[in-house]
Amino acid sequence: MSGSFCCRKSSVIEFYEKRLEDSIKSFIPLSYHPGGSETTRRLIEKANIGGNSIVLDVASGVGETAIYIATNFGSSVIGIDLSRKMVDYANVFAKTVGLDQKISFIIADAERIPLRDNFFDAAISECTLCLVPDMLRVLCEMRRVIKPGAKVVISDIVLVEKLPIDLANTVLYSGCITGAKTLNDYILSFEKAGLKNIEVEDVTKIVIDQIHQFLMEEINYNETNSYSPSLNYLEQSVRDLQRISINLWLAGKIKYYVVSGVK
Repeated sequence: MSGSFCCRKSSVIEFYEKRLEDSIKSFIPLSYHPGGSETTRRLIEKANIGGNSIVLDVASGVGETAIYIATNFGSSVIGIDLSRKMVDYANVFAKTVGLDQKISFIIADAERIPLRDNFFDAAISECTLCLVPDMLRVLCEMRRVIKPGAKVVISDIVLVEKLPIDLANTVLYSGCITGAKTLNDYILSFEKAGLKNIEVEDVTKIVIDQIHQFLMEEINYNETNSYSPSLNYLEQSVRDLQRISINLWLAGKIKYYVVSGVK
């Protein structure tokens, strides 16, 4: 792996670990996926999982998606993430809510998944492929570890048009914006990974509705709270990311899709 790829991964891990450490003060939720639980539900339903399913969650973060799956669908989940802090937090989280018998989290690179072939009933990932240096390699690994006939399902930000060069910074990359691909890029990568029956679903409206709700709540908050403490660097970075993201969503420059393919 080239030095630039390693640096990119390290920057992403550092960004999210800082947010984990400062999660109480963060401006947006720690594990933020556009559209929240509604887009997660769409992704899981597309994966065709049930109570006896074993699911791989790639880039599982603090474990919210895995816990959502186990709670609402009864499935067992193994989550992988590059961050030791995230994995430790997620395992404690699962134990705290009494799901540690159905869920476990391990440190692993999505480009080299240390799990056996043909094991999982589905492999999923939310808003992650835009962050990995080699999307095709990750998709090939996800395909390798699922059973024949099982699905790889991802959700991710999709570029409608090329973004200005001045948006190419670490915070915006970590926020899934700078590294986003076109829908055609995702479809071609699924095909190259050997996945069949590729389906796409535009779930952007769910994200836009969420943004409108957030903006209304923000207006109400600002009307009743005149005092705002000074922000640290992380908080300011997250606020800047959110402001730019909202502008891009509302301008129609980025969208959100669920993409699936069958092994």
